[in-house]
Amino acid sequence: MLITGENKLLVEKLEDKGTPLGANWNVYTGSIVLLKDSPFIIDDRERQQLIKKDEQSNEIIECVLLRSQEKWKTESVYAIKILSSSKEQYCWSKENGETEAEKVFKKAYRAIHAHLKYDADSLKKRADKGKFWWELKSHDSHPKLYQPKIVYSSVPKVGHFMQAAYDKVGILTQDYLHSILPADLHLLAILNSKLFNWYAGVRFNKSKEKLSLNLCKRNMEQVPIAAMTIEQKVNLSLLVHRILSNPNSCEVRDIEREIDQLVYRLYKLTDAEIALIEEQTNK
Repeated sequence: MLITGENKLLVEKLEDKGTPLGANWNVYTGSIVLLKDSPFIIDDRERQQLIKKDEQSNEIIECVLLRSQEKWKTESVYAIKILSSSKEQYCWSKENGETEAEKVFKKAYRAIHAHLKYDADSLKKRADKGKFWWELKSHDSHPKLYQPKIVYSSVPKVGHFMQAAYDKVGILTQDYLHSILPADLHLLAILNSKLFNWYAGVRFNKSKEKLSLNLCKRNMEQVPIAAMTIEQKVNLSLLVHRILSNPNSCEVRDIEREIDQLVYRLYKLTDAEIALIEEQTNK
């Protein structure tokens, strides 16, 4: 999208004062592909029931972060993680025919087999199918992602700005939920600030009529991050810590305003530039 006028001048200023994010942080694309309402997605009650019926079930159930998260907060579910036999090795992987492979799968994980069998017809037709109908598409999940990280949706819902969060555990991510390492909280502060939301809305909006952001790996690696002193990093990190300790607190809005002011100072914005950002992000 063509950027003109005051917006163009401010974008140029930000990019002049900042270093591309990709120079100091790594951005990873989302991994496991799970369609909405997939029978592979289960809640804790279903997980416990499956394990009660067959303890072996626990071997292929894993916690997964969903891409439909809120700002500062992560949302997770349990998923039956059986990746395609085309890349992964299971006890049925060497079977050529699906009928024989299913017999082996049923014997190995009888409760999981029974759970998925109810939807076998639809599972055979889905886009995220592996070699066999009870498998998911293979994914390239980087080992480093099994540690604390910043996560965000690369394609937020239309009308939504960045909704970055902190995964303190290190959980598998759903597709379109991207990750950033190292998980520096001062970076998380910038990504959830008004300044970043304004920048992303001008730089990465795909639609002239409505806000529709494309925060893919390539775009995010180019985001300008201002140089910070240790004191500035600590101050931003402490504010983020306060939010993460209770993201439902009524104080979050006030803390976010403090973060916004600190971020404005990082990029040495004038009162007029701040007013432009405030006006355009409050519409």
